[in-house]
Amino acid sequence: PHDGKDALAAAVRAYMSIKLVLSTEMSAKESYICSIGKLNAGTAQNIIPEYAEMVGTIRSFNLDIDKYIIDRIEGIAESIKREMGIDYKLTTHLKSGVVYNDPKVCELLRAAAEKVVGEEKTVEVDMRLGAENFAFYGEKTPAVFFRLGNYNEEKGCVTLPHNNDFMLDEDALPIGSQVCVQFVLDHMGGL
Repeated sequence: PHDGKDALAAAVRAYMSIKLVLSTEMSAKESYICSIGKLNAGTAQNIIPEYAEMVGTIRSFNLDIDKYIIDRIEGIAESIKREMGIDYKLTTHLKSGVVYNDPKVCELLRAAAEKVVGEEKTVEVDMRLGAENFAFYGEKTPAVFFRLGNYNEEKGCVTLPHNNDFMLDEDALPIGSQVCVQFVLDHMGGL
């Protein structure tokens, strides 16, 4: 073990450092997510791993915050490289930007939804840090991204998406389509 470079130990150290640095350097007023969701290393229990891969996500409402986090991760990796004698490669790419709901389009969609399901069944959702490719549409034209309720205890549809026990109540899908069609019918002449 003393002749090798333990990539797993370096990755675990990087993971812990990322969590510590962000919890102490980022303002509690900033909305962001930086999470490592995947760590792969090694091939057997008795072999020091020469390679480790960490994969994660960064989300915020401010691209400057994203850049700050990426810069700090790079600094952590550089420090571990110097101290442990390992190499690293940091790869980043913006998969999607911030989803921005245009207030005017949002109100028009809400009115269409109320026609379909009634005012009592439409609710405003707080800002979320979800990543969604739909953000690219909003960069080109005023847009709105809405969520379709799916909660149904009778069918066991009680868990949010991105959980291993998420189930979709398919009976909700036609309602989503009806809302979209109603929106189009209401605004065929343009917004």
